Amino acid sequence: MSHVISGAALASYITHRYSDSEYRSWIGFGVSTAIVIAEQNYEISKVGKRPSQQMDMAAHAIGSALGAWYTDKYLLVPLVKRNYIGLTVYIPIN
Repeated sequence: MSHVISGAALASYITHRYSDSEYRSWIGFGVSTAIVIAEQNYEISKVGKRPSQQMDMAAHAIGSALGAWYTDKYLLVPLVKRNYIGLTVYIPIN
């Protein structure tokens, strides 16, 4: 449970830091998950308890997904993008 909570907190913080980006939730999820995968692989190389470390990675990834999604959806101001939808009529005048 601690990995789920820490994953959600870390992804939420990173998502907030990149609040101006269009892909802020993906950045928060990706960076948080990459950090824990690197850290847990280091632990596997030192301790060697692969199943336990892989379960920690999966729990952190689930927490990261929830934290990034919740922060993007409910805590940050919606990102307004400029899109043009319409019709342009060109009439040449001779």
